[in-house]
Amino acid sequence: MKCKPGDMAMITQRIPHNVGKLVLVVEYFGEVDYPDLNLWKLPCWTIESMGGTLKHGTGKLAYGGHIPDLALHPIGETTLTRHDLAQARAEAELEAAWENLREVAREMERQATLPVESNRESLSDEA
Repeated sequence: MKCKPGDMAMITQRIPHNVGKLVLVVEYFGEVDYPDLNLWKLPCWTIESMGGTLKHGTGKLAYGGHIPDLALHPIGETTLTRHDLAQARAEAELEAAWENLREVAREMERQATLPVESNRESLSDEA
């Protein structure tokens, strides 16, 4: 196998949405049967995304899953853990939520400073 736990790797095959994404190789998942691809039992790894979501074979999006070793290209070892990635995602989502809240507050402030007639017009436009 090309990868080992703790490696950072790039997805090179399988689902086009995932190709080129960086992942953390977490642990050995086991052998998985891929008869629909004329590939039989392949050794697979449990992985976690180091960026955006990954698409599963079912079409669902998630931050992790399992993938055959042959679909990964190891880039090097990393000191990041699964916990570190979850923490970074949570912090990024929180920052995005704060920015969204700031945008809503700016819009509310802008609406409050409009003349009364203008506010009525915008309210009637929304209805």
